[in-house]
Amino acid sequence: MGMVFLPLALMLALGAPQPPRPVVVELFTSEGCSSCPPADEVLQRLESQPVPGVEVIALGFHVDYWDNLGWRDRFSDGAFTARQTAYARAFHQSSVYTPEMVVDGRSGFVGSAQGAAVDAIRDAAQRPSAPIEVKMEGASLVIHLPEPASLQGATLWLAITEDGLSSDVLRGENGGRRLHHAAAVRRLQNLGRAGDSTIAIELPAAWKRERLHAVVFAQDAKSLAILGAASVPLK
Repeated sequence: MGMVFLPLALMLALGAPQPPRPVVVELFTSEGCSSCPPADEVLQRLESQPVPGVEVIALGFHVDYWDNLGWRDRFSDGAFTARQTAYARAFHQSSVYTPEMVVDGRSGFVGSAQGAAVDAIRDAAQRPSAPIEVKMEGASLVIHLPEPASLQGATLWLAITEDGLSSDVLRGENGGRRLHHAAAVRRLQNLGRAGDSTIAIELPAAWKRERLHAVVFAQDAKSLAILGAASVPLK
């Protein structure tokens, strides 16, 4: 039997327990930055769900502007730098920096500040969140938007994340250290305007499927606020 999704209004009327409110936490980081490992540790702690009633959906974006400063981060991508740059414009920042944490696309702050992160997560959880339903069917991800009108003007994104990654850094500011990463984004794909869809997911053989998650989130095209999100394991 397939999954049965009840509308939120009906769940409330029936007194059913509400599902945790998803909150997307993005960390812009780099293995070449000596200030970043503490922020990576904060992201790992947030991924363990420390805020009641909230599902923290972690996304670790490794930027590439540190790659020419002694150590090339193998998880870095220019697209992730472009994403952070878009946030800098939206937040009226004069430049980008690492580590930076962004919560639900609405606020940015130093990524190692766990107290600020928890406060921002709690604040985000007070806002409405558009429901997004995702599930795996074979090798395909099925995305359903129960309330499409609430996502008008939004862009739908797919991120594939991998947990349990580590690197032995040989040079640069973190030379001689083994760094551990949670929810490292291995792929980020713009799915276009928000709408129901089915996507075939092809994964490189080197990726550990049991450590992978597919994260789908809808983001306002102008403000960059995240309007809804969902995550599903790929194992």
